[in-house]
Order: sequence, then structure tokens, then C-alpha cells
Amino acid sequence: MGPKLYVAFLWHMHQPIYKEIGANRYHLPWVRLHGIKSYYDMGKIVEEVEGTRVTFNFTPSLLEQLIEYTRSGATDVYLEHTIKDPSDLSREEKAFILANFFHVHEEFMIRPYPRYLELLSRRGDPNRVMERVKEFTNQDFLDLQVWFNLTWFGQTIKDHDEEIHYLLRKGTRYTPVDKARLVAKQMEVLRRVIPLYRGLRDLGRIEISTSPYFHPILPLLCDTSEARVSSPGAPLPSRRFSYPEDARRHVEMGMDYSRYVFQRIPRGMWPSEGAVSDAALDLMARSGVSWTASDEEILAQTLREEGRYPEDRGFLYQPYLWEGRSGKLAVFFRDHAVSDLIGFVYHRWFTTDAVADLLHRLSNLAQDLPVGRPNLISIILDGENAWEYYYRQGYDFLTGVYRGLVEHPLLEMTTFSEYLSRFPAVERIRHVFPGSWINADFGTWVGQPVKNNAWDYLARTRETLEQRLKDDPEGRAWQQTGREMMIAEGSDWFWWFGDTHSSALDSEFDKLFRQHLKYVHESIGAVPPSGLSLPLSDQEEEYSLLQPKELINPDIDGRADESGWESSGAFSFRKGGGAMARSRYLVEKINYGFDRGNLYLRLQGEGCGWLRGGHPELIDLYGNEPLIEIEIEHRERFKVKISKGAYGPQAYLVKAANGEAGRPIERFGLEEVLELAVPLDTIGLNENDEFHLSVVVENEKGELERWPSDDYINVRVPGVSPEPDRWCT
Repeated sequence: MGPKLYVAFLWHMHQPIYKEIGANRYHLPWVRLHGIKSYYDMGKIVEEVEGTRVTFNFTPSLLEQLIEYTRSGATDVYLEHTIKDPSDLSREEKAFILANFFHVHEEFMIRPYPRYLELLSRRGDPNRVMERVKEFTNQDFLDLQVWFNLTWFGQTIKDHDEEIHYLLRKGTRYTPVDKARLVAKQMEVLRRVIPLYRGLRDLGRIEISTSPYFHPILPLLCDTSEARVSSPGAPLPSRRFSYPEDARRHVEMGMDYSRYVFQRIPRGMWPSEGAVSDAALDLMARSGVSWTASDEEILAQTLREEGRYPEDRGFLYQPYLWEGRSGKLAVFFRDHAVSDLIGFVYHRWFTTDAVADLLHRLSNLAQDLPVGRPNLISIILDGENAWEYYYRQGYDFLTGVYRGLVEHPLLEMTTFSEYLSRFPAVERIRHVFPGSWINADFGTWVGQPVKNNAWDYLARTRETLEQRLKDDPEGRAWQQTGREMMIAEGSDWFWWFGDTHSSALDSEFDKLFRQHLKYVHESIGAVPPSGLSLPLSDQEEEYSLLQPKELINPDIDGRADESGWESSGAFSFRKGGGAMARSRYLVEKINYGFDRGNLYLRLQGEGCGWLRGGHPELIDLYGNEPLIEIEIEHRERFKVKISKGAYGPQAYLVKAANGEAGRPIERFGLEEVLELAVPLDTIGLNENDEFHLSVVVENEKGELERWPSDDYINVRVPGVSPEPDRWCT
């Protein structure tokens, strides 16, 4: 039997402040809805599987909102639209419901329920709901009010609660009494959440850690110039933001609030987005934090700067002791490949395959790591966002993984503090490379024009407040406005600005951010900058989709040189979507264009190297059977399949309807990138036809990536004028 591997999960539970200034009302419902789903389920699953040991990280901003819903009667815009009788709804309120009460994962939260799916089908285009209002009856609206709230309940409630069972079975023609029972059940479940975790902690089943209060990027609050270390050429805001005293407040308030809610001082702190720097670690050590964590690439960069180049990955599976001016603390670094598999890949697989694959990886790792020391793998990711993409909302996957770990002779679950109490950190690092768990830099929050513009407004507001504080020795200005200032310093606003991430609610985040800054100015008698009255984001610039400019005729050789593709269309997959981000992508960008007889396609990303068999890390991670499928759908659905092949990469065309192979793709190149030419006549496309284009990356177990993740690229074959190489306008 080989050495034992300790397995430490950290599930990060986080929501930003959605509250309307001056009212006990929230703009967005995600604390309430995730509360009855993932926040409750994640604790119940640990309770069900005896022997489980995990760490849960609760941000104070989330805890504050949970408490206000259950103790202070807080409401939200969506709850108000739920409670209102359909006969009393205005036309605008009905349009709001049609536009927003389908904000759920369609496959697992709408399609299993015929009535909900029927309402979605009848709704149609969410941008044209005002035209459809009159087609929905009061009963339709009542059923939609119920279904939007009902589908959000977690699997443990759906499996075991009789009232929810009844409503699921009923399915349609709900009554006002049904709806009232549903809302009451939501509040009942929300009231159980914090006591559930406190009880598990008291039993020694879990550890509870915390984060800086309003989830800011600590290194950037200390100094936005830190972004230049990891991204030397990145453009920065015109105003430097450097308020380490604000970062210290977030850390100290986070520790204090966690102690207040859970009645014990937390030992650990997950820094927002895994973002660290020496200044940030020093603030945590000064505030009594015993351990923190970040991403493996931060550790790799740190060791490189110290001139240390480990020969294998064994360096990752241990904590490191960091010591600064104000104290020392242990730092764990997550395995981002395994964390990303859980967050972004396994939900596409059969549950049994996903559970077996994870346990197999961990078992192999246990036997490959150095002997003579205790090895630990840190698996850290969001605790709420992934599960709506899983079958049965991840319940079967998590219970399978936990039971498999508890029963495995080579694997032992632990918490971070429990591990350190047995095996104190020995390996030392003199400093830490500044960056986050996304690309080991800060580009998700700073560096793009709209993000920098937001930082400039933040800095301008903080400078105005600082000026008032100089003339205010008693600190009344901070008492009035400090909370709103700190909320605006949170990371989430910057997450949604620019083209790194997007959602249907970007404008809401934009508006809330500006409201907090305007409030700070107005509360101290200052005039807000006029720009705060206008949206910071231009929605049309949110999508990294470029249309072709003219016909192209590139060389199909698979070389990285983009010559011949300058006028092609392009879709960038770096855009991400939703509230999570993964560490790496197999496909990053697709170019597409035409000449008179061909559709040209070009893919770039690490998946190309994996297809060639020349990327050992990806082979180790995803296996030896890579497959890229380019789906083309018009009158019929075709797939261009590119596989590794026994004698080298090959590309061929398949009719998706029957799996019948067509002809091999003759013009095909795979070196640094993948390039191919698909004759238009083989896929039945003519001038001015529109078709749908998407890309899927697979291995033998199933999908790894799909781009766009839940949509397709809509492409039109150009009409061509008699003049060569010209568009028909």
C-alpha cells in the first residue's frame, strides 16, 4: 500500500451585496435562491455522509444577507413579483416576470418539468416580452411565479420534503395558497442554513473560514500598481488606487463578523478570488489569520522568482510557511486542474464516470507523490455555482465522491486547520507572487478600458472622501459613507465589466456600482461626477464577436501565422460566462470566413497540441483520446470531427442525424493551430444561407468544453458580387 494522500476541499460561498441603499430590499434574488439550493444542500450532504471532513468559506457579505432575509424581513424585487396576485400585476410587471423568471439552467431546472418548459416555449425571445404579455393568462403567470421559485430548491428538499413533493407532482394550475406555502417554505429553509453549518462545525465535521468583508481584491486595494508585476504591459487606471487601510478594514471586519455569526474565531481566510500579494498576506497575518490559500500557478511563479525549479509537481501538495513584518501564516495552493474538472467538466459526464475518474486520479496521485512526508491536495472552488449544471444538482456526484473518499485506504479527508494541527507547514517561501486564481494575474478586474474607468471613479470617490476625513477628526464622514465605499470596493462589479464575463444582468451590476459611489458623494455634500449617471458598459461591446469583412483564401497549413485570416470573422472564447472562471481553456478562439466555394475554420488553443499528442500535461489530465467537433446546423446538422487517429490527426465530415460518415476533409492542417476548409456544397450551404456554428471538445468520457457554452454562433454565407473577392452589399 502506498502513502496516504490527505484531501482538503474548500467550498467558497459568496454573494455580493445586492441591497438597495436605504431600504431593506434587494435588487437581485441570488442569496435567497442559492440559499434554498446549494447553501442548504452542501451542508446536508456532509451531514448525510458520515466521516466527511471539508472546509466551507462563507463571505460576510453573504452571511449578512442571509440573516436579513430570515431575521429582518428583507425582500427582493423578484420576491415582490412572486408574491403579487397575477390579477394585480401591471403590464410592466408581467413583462418583468416573462423576462426574468427563466433565469435558471434550462436542461436540469426547466426541461424536466413540462409546464415550466411549455411556458418557456411560449415566452420566446426575452427581448420581446412586452409583445407577448397579452398571450398569457393569470393562471399562466401564477404557474410561472411558482415554478421559478420551486425549481430552485435543492435536491435534499426535493427528495424529502412532502410539501415540495406535492407541488412538484401537481405541476400546473397552482393556487394562491400553493404559492404562499412555497414562499413560507423558502424562509423556513433559509432559517436552517446557518444553524446547520454551526452544528456541523461543533461536531468537528467541517471547518468554517472567512473572507474579506465585501470581497475586494486585496492586492489591488493596497495598490493597483501590483497588477503590473504579473502583467507588465497592462494599461492601468489613470488614478492609482492605494488604500491599504481599507483592505485592513475588510480583513478585520471579516474576521469579526464570522466570529459573531458562528461564535468562534475563524483560523483561515480565503482571500477574494485567491488574490494574494505580500501586502495582503501581511494584513491577514496581522489580523490573526493562521492559514490562507491561492492557486498553484501563484506558487509556481513564486518558486521561479526564488530560483527554484522543481522537477515534478510534488512541490504543490504541501503548505508553505510565509513570514512577513506582522507575522506568519501557512499558505495552501489549490490543484487548479482537479478543481476545474469539478467546476466545469464533470457535469457533462455520467455521474458514475465522473466520481470514478476523480477517485482514480486522487488514488494515482497518492502513489506518485514523495514518500516520507504528509501530502495534501487542496481542491478549492465555488460552492454554489457549479451544481445547477449537474444532474440532480450535484447531489449524486458529491455523495459519491465523499463516500468514495471516506472508504478509500489511500485517501483521507481533512480540513486545513486539522491538517496543520497534525503537520505544521515546514517548507518556506520568502514572498508570494502577486496574482489571483485566474491566470495568476489581475486581468479579470483591471486593465481593460471599462474596468479602468470603474477604478478611476472608485479612486476619485475615495479621494473625495479622504479629503473630507482630514477635516473630520471624529470620523463622522466615514460613519456615514464608509460602508457604501467598502461595498463599491468589492470584486464583483469589476468581474462583470468589460469582456471577461457577462450575464443577462450586467446592467444591474453597473447600476448598483454607480449608486454606491453616488451615495458616498451626496452623503458628504460633494457633487458626484456626471459620468456616474451613465452606464459604464456599452452592452454591444460586451461580445467578442467580429463579423467577416470580405472573402478570404488562407493557406491551410496549421501554422500560427494569421496571414490570410485578417478579414475573417472571429469569436473569442476567453469571454467566459456567468459567475465562475476556469484556469485554462482547450479552445480560445475560432476564426471563420468564406471564399466562393468553401467555409474556412481556424481554431487556436491548447486543444490543438493535445490533438497532435504533443501536450503531456493535457494527456495526463484528459487522456489519450482527444476529439474536437465543429457542429454546423442549417437544413441538416453536420459535424466536422477532428481526432488524433492511429496514424496521425484526421478530419472528416459526419451527418449528425444518422452518424453516417461523409468525405474526409481534404484541406486540413494541424500544427500550432487547427485550420480546415469545408466545401459549401458538402454541407448544403448556398449564398445568403444562415447557419449555426459551435465547437465541442471531448475525450472518451464525454464533453470537456462547449463553445459558446449554451448557445451558438449565427453565421451567414455571403452573397458575392460579380467583382472578385467582394461582399454583395
